[in-house]
Amino acid sequence: MINRMRANHTCLAESLERKNIISDPRCRCGCEEESLNHVLWNCGRLEPQREVMMERLKKMKLFPPFNAESLLARPNIAACKIICCFLDECVIRV
Repeated sequence: MINRMRANHTCLAESLERKNIISDPRCRCGCEEESLNHVLWNCGRLEPQREVMMERLKKMKLFPPFNAESLLARPNIAACKIICCFLDECVIRV
């Protein structure tokens, strides 16, 4: 999962549209693009789960603003596990 996110080859609409698998990159919340950054930090459908994730990241002394690419690129396994847990709780398979 982490390698797919690092490579930006996910099952999110933005990635699938880029590969011509689907024709619309929009998120179900109405946002123009369902990207990893949108899902992790902005999608309104996932706010309750995001609050838990943000608290976990704060306990690790990691604070916003966040960027998925830079957070996943660092060798911080604990932060990567928190992100994966968030996606599992949201039933999002990347």
